[in-house]
Amino acid sequence: MQLAVIVIPSTRRKYFEKACPFPAYQAVTNAPGGSVDERKGNHVSLRSDRRACKLRDAEPTASLREERGDRMLPAETKRHRFTAREYRAMAEAGVLGEDDRVELVGGEIVDMAPIGSRHLAYVVALNHLLVEASGGRFFVSVQNPVRLGERDEPQPDLSLLRRRPLPEAPAPPGPGDVLAVLEVSDTTLSYDRNVKLPLYAGSGVPEAWVVDLAGQKVEVHHGPAADGYRDLWEFGAGEKASSAVVGGLSVPVDAVLG
Repeated sequence: MQLAVIVIPSTRRKYFEKACPFPAYQAVTNAPGGSVDERKGNHVSLRSDRRACKLRDAEPTASLREERGDRMLPAETKRHRFTAREYRAMAEAGVLGEDDRVELVGGEIVDMAPIGSRHLAYVVALNHLLVEASGGRFFVSVQNPVRLGERDEPQPDLSLLRRRPLPEAPAPPGPGDVLAVLEVSDTTLSYDRNVKLPLYAGSGVPEAWVVDLAGQKVEVHHGPAADGYRDLWEFGAGEKASSAVVGGLSVPVDAVLG
């Protein structure tokens, strides 16, 4: 029997059975390969005969790794990549709370950067400008998820949707529902360009904007392909950032970055 370790916060252990449908798991606090950090009491390791499941905040500290020594999992142990359905089940069961800043990218649950006052101010300003410019042609969704595939459910800062999402919809809006996504990038610029843009393009999202706060410019990426967007327009101070997908949509860069 191949064993894997599942590490979850002990405060959420009671929800785990509902969220992770993995049979034959049990606490193994004294067995090789699993333990509880007695000093902090904040983690419990579980053993499964089928899959490994690793949740946020489960990475052991350096001192705990040293303490475990040769009881750590072998380097070749594979990660379990969650499906969007499993990800949603965790949220519904309370394993992931409404206030958790996480998104699903490539089957991994990724911590998102905290929303600072600077980032918040730019998102609010951009939301106001887009709503004013919409003219009823699209809906603006702020920091809500989009379902891009079986293992991808990111949360762009803003999304332009073709139609209003239905309350009874079984999943968030998908690529066919999205006209464009927008990311306000400061400390996350490299991640947004190198991880999220290829994800959006490969999923067929028609257009992605990157508001580069450090560079004081707005990038409009369009022409999605499997390996990224084919075209890039850049707009700076004194110009209007224009959409290649939504006819007539443009916003003054100075109003966005001012």
